[in-house]
Amino acid sequence: LLLLQGQVGGAMWGWKAGSAYCEFDKGTCAGAADGKVSPGESCTPTCSNGEEPSPNSPIACPDVAAPAVPEDDWWIPCEFATPAGTVPCAQTLKIGTEVLCGVSPTPAPTPAPTPAPTP
Repeated sequence: LLLLQGQVGGAMWGWKAGSAYCEFDKGTCAGAADGKVSPGESCTPTCSNGEEPSPNSPIACPDVAAPAVPEDDWWIPCEFATPAGTVPCAQTLKIGTEVLCGVSPTPAPTPAPTPAPTP
């Protein structure tokens, strides 16, 4: 039996501390500096069109994993960063994409009138 000990080699990714932020996809996060929140915080959505968000419950900004991996929510907006911890996140992570702003439900169609009976 051969027993190998040690760390498996691989790349480590990560962005400069304090450079990753979330923002509501259709507006801003109420009460947050610059309308953005940090990882691990919640965003209360405020629609840029002034309409009421639906649902209007707080939206979680996901934590940044260390080290980051391609499956991480932050991988696409922050982009490649090496050496780890030295490059700032490139963009904000858009959250709340499922929230609607001022869109009311589609009303049911009016039923067709019943034809009169033939004599």
